[in-house]
Amino acid sequence: MTLRILRNLAIFIAIVGLAKAQISVRLDLTSTQYLTGEPVIAQVAITNNSGRELNFSGSTRLPWIDFIVKKGDGSLVVSPQKPAFGAMTIPVGQTMARKFSLSSFYYLSQQGNYSVTAIVRMPGNEESEVPSNRRIFNLSPGRPYITPVKVGVPGKPNETREYRVMSFTPKNHQMIYVQVVDGKTGIPMRTFPLGEILSVRKPQISVDRNLQLHVLYLENASIWDHCIINSDGQIVDRKYHNRSAQGDPSLYTSPDGVVSVANSTPYDPVAVAEAKSKIHKASDRPSFIYQ
Repeated sequence: MTLRILRNLAIFIAIVGLAKAQISVRLDLTSTQYLTGEPVIAQVAITNNSGRELNFSGSTRLPWIDFIVKKGDGSLVVSPQKPAFGAMTIPVGQTMARKFSLSSFYYLSQQGNYSVTAIVRMPGNEESEVPSNRRIFNLSPGRPYITPVKVGVPGKPNETREYRVMSFTPKNHQMIYVQVVDGKTGIPMRTFPLGEILSVRKPQISVDRNLQLHVLYLENASIWDHCIINSDGQIVDRKYHNRSAQGDPSLYTSPDGVVSVANSTPYDPVAVAEAKSKIHKASDRPSFIYQ
């Protein structure tokens, strides 16, 4: 190794060391287990120890923050775009955090193990980069409850969607998920949990005349949850039901395509909570009652 290379290497190490002394970077994930297609959210916290206010800004050519995402075999995950993240100002001695959706700009569509590290570039010195800690996460395909249901999109005759309803168990809690997939590309548009589900009853699924997905599932020992999801992956309505004297609630589709819940007693958790709050405890009685 020549003297010039050694000198440049020493300068680089010194720059990195100086940058690390000025800021510290911490990366956390909202979870270590995600369903494939679900947003992978990273929170990056930066502490300013530089003795001056730091103004982070960048461009699509060289953003002030970047991420190194790798698969379990060590290969890099490709980013199809270089987003220009909004500016961030950190006063002296303070820590500020920002959340980033990794799945918005990295191809995270295959199941398996991944790792991620954040790289922050110091203001005014593009070569001065500070890495964060490394975090590991896993993508799982989940277990489908039904064969995907393909529907059209109201007002968009050339577009289609696929509704998928799946079971996923992160952190030992069995969850029911809905995924809405673009029919042309096969790419999930939105993947999200409806909530915890008791597996003693299989969820009921139907599509109404407006091409909206209806899911009825057992949330706990006595409450059933009825969710309506549109083709954009938005929950447009949600209601709760109790079991009736005749048995479990069920989805019923009328001849004109209207889907409703039959054989149930409507349940309003807000009204129940308000009613309970009006019930006075024995300790709330006036003291003269005990005299």
